[in-house]
Amino acid sequence: MLPQTQYRHLGMDIVRTFAILSVLVGHGLIFFATFYHVDQIIFLAVFGVELFFALSGFLIGNILIKISEKTLNFSDILQFWIRRWMRTIPLYLFIVLLIMLFNDKFYFSYLLFTQNYYPEQLKDFPVSWSLTIEEWFYLIFPLLMLLISKVVNKRKSSFNLPLSITLFIVIPLLLRYLSIDNTEDWDSSIRKQIHLRPDGIAYGVLLAYLYDRYKESFINESFTIVSGGILTSGFIVLWWLFNQNINMFSAQPSLFNNVIFYPLINIYSTIFVAYFIRFQNYSASSLQKYILFISLISYSLYLVHFPIYIWFSKYATTPLLAFLYLAISIIFIIVIGAILYKSIEKPFIDLRNKWTSKKVTTHI
Repeated sequence: MLPQTQYRHLGMDIVRTFAILSVLVGHGLIFFATFYHVDQIIFLAVFGVELFFALSGFLIGNILIKISEKTLNFSDILQFWIRRWMRTIPLYLFIVLLIMLFNDKFYFSYLLFTQNYYPEQLKDFPVSWSLTIEEWFYLIFPLLMLLISKVVNKRKSSFNLPLSITLFIVIPLLLRYLSIDNTEDWDSSIRKQIHLRPDGIAYGVLLAYLYDRYKESFINESFTIVSGGILTSGFIVLWWLFNQNINMFSAQPSLFNNVIFYPLINIYSTIFVAYFIRFQNYSASSLQKYILFISLISYSLYLVHFPIYIWFSKYATTPLLAFLYLAISIIFIIVIGAILYKSIEKPFIDLRNKWTSKKVTTHI
């Protein structure tokens, strides 16, 4: 077994690695947009983010299940918040501070995680849109569970968790349907809106709920074959549907873009996560060493990659230079990501584990 893997789940690290590599490849096309037709490959970046949503929902769903199995109370929710925020916010605030200093601008929205509602402000740190959706989900979802348990006077997960999941899936879908006549562009007015997109994470929580009750079904051979077939064919279908209906730079709200596309890609992403549940333990293979490394620094990679891409893409004036500066930027991204993980992420993870007396773990 590899070092650092005692408390990690190989399958979830594979999903995390696949998600960040999809985002890096999709956004890396910025180097080639001037020279080649690359619109069809942008789907990779879109899919990578949705896969992160499903994975995040699944992992926190397992935590929420444990919280709700006993008497649900605010102190448990507070500890949940502390653990999530110490994992995500310190590095986020560090990057935000650097960007604000570099751009000589200050937007209070970045401290409230509301920049998605201000497209001009979001341009300074565009990839932060997905993090704001996650942070608001972390805040509101457990509060909804607690509220439901108070209203129905039933504190255990047999009722409050599935109802919360249902509301977080149905309400955004309904709101997106009501936004079909929106005349703004789809990317900023639908895709990146906090109140319209929490269902991507809720599907992951639903997977955790189902896995908690039917563990054996997720590791049997029949499920592996069926889900593997869905992963192969579904990706091709989603890629085709996306490119037939959605242009990231000019798409408008529509029935497909608002209502049909998201359940399809969110369910597919959830099945993607479900397929890799069966791969639990690390071995000593060289490939798994790279998976572990990329997985550990994936959050840092996500936060820093786009500003670095933007910086180096200015010098990509020919196709050859585009390849050269893409390679240079990837090296920078990995090095900086590893440094940020070691210097900021890991110390805060260790501190939160000390404060909450729990090991950091992705084991299920």
